[in-house]
Amino acid sequence: MFYKTILRPSSAKLSEKKSIFTAYAFPINSEDEAKQLLADAKKNHKEAAHLPFAYRLRGKLPIERWNDNGEPSKTAGFPVHKVLEQKEVTNILIYVVRVYGGVKLGPAGLMRAFSTVAQMALEDNEIVEREITSEKIIETDIYHFSLVEAFLKQNQIKYKSDFDSQKVIVTIELPEEKEDLFEELSRLA
Repeated sequence: MFYKTILRPSSAKLSEKKSIFTAYAFPINSEDEAKQLLADAKKNHKEAAHLPFAYRLRGKLPIERWNDNGEPSKTAGFPVHKVLEQKEVTNILIYVVRVYGGVKLGPAGLMRAFSTVAQMALEDNEIVEREITSEKIIETDIYHFSLVEAFLKQNQIKYKSDFDSQKVIVTIELPEEKEDLFEELSRLA
């Protein structure tokens, strides 16, 4: 199974009636990561009159959050969220730095500006498909490691190994459709 997200961070800028809207898009893997990026944004963009955002995370319990951050209700974070929904992308955060230019845009103008700049930030990126995986860890000794490694290679499962004097810790990216192989792999360890 796969999901769509963006390849790398990107940004876009839009000027609308003297206000400057700058959207920043980031691939993310957790809500904590989104919260850290938003905290950094508040520190780095003190000139922002408002800093609305939206993010979507896939998982057993998907997380979808948006916030207008002081703009009128559903005129800022909500339209950004709608752009993410329409593009069917997840594991992504977009926040928009608005520097107020002194001219009111009205609800329709705000919605149009926030959704347009969010769309521009996505267009300045590449939407990619990622395989849905879960991280698993297996501990084994050096003698059984060759069996574990052969099994992982045979089943085309990505992994990394860390060696210590008495054991090998293998971190595995196990695709969702291969979850049933984990029990067999554990027996080899």
